Amino acid sequence: MSRIQDEELFKICLDFWHFFANDVMKKQTQYAQNFQTSTQIPGMNIPVASQAQQAPSLMHAHVYPQILAEVKNIMFDHMAKPKEVLLSIDDNGDVMEEYELDTENTALYETMRETLIFLANSNTDEMI
Repeated sequence: MSRIQDEELFKICLDFWHFFANDVMKKQTQYAQNFQTSTQIPGMNIPVASQAQQAPSLMHAHVYPQILAEVKNIMFDHMAKPKEVLLSIDDNGDVMEEYELDTENTALYETMRETLIFLANSNTDEMI
């Protein structure tokens, strides 16, 4: 569905992947924090984590990385251009920056950039 060429459908898919990648990243961060703050056995200096804290869910460990890798490739294929800056020289010889305003394209670019950041933080091995 995400590979559809219709721009409006792609934006809908992008909104979903943005939310989904953010959620996966938050859950993996929470898992890492829970594992670090696991309880200790009384009288021993050995941390013990509960069964729920020891491993991420099957979906997070085996299914999501494959899906998110595909999403990453789709993002690279459809990446929007960042806002353009034109440099010009005025009559005094000073360099002037002129920004082209394309708010729709800029918003699309920002959402895609954030989604890629979430993907990179949720599966660092895949993003190398």
